[in-house]
Amino acid sequence: YLNESQKETQEARITSPTESEMIQNADKLKNHTSYLLTVKQNILSYYACMSDLEAPTPPYLIDPL
Repeated sequence: YLNESQKETQEARITSPTESEMIQNADKLKNHTSYLLTVKQNILSYYACMSDLEAPTPPYLIDPL
């Protein structure tokens, strides 16, 4: 027989991630973020090159009106 606070403690222990899991998740997030920043940088430098060449505006940047 468990009293209420012991039950709650047990449930919390089951659902909350361990410290190493949290560290792993943070690392994953860091990797993902730096990957997205790299992609962003590549896109920006691509458009910088394109604008140097006086390329036409990509269709999705043209105002439909």
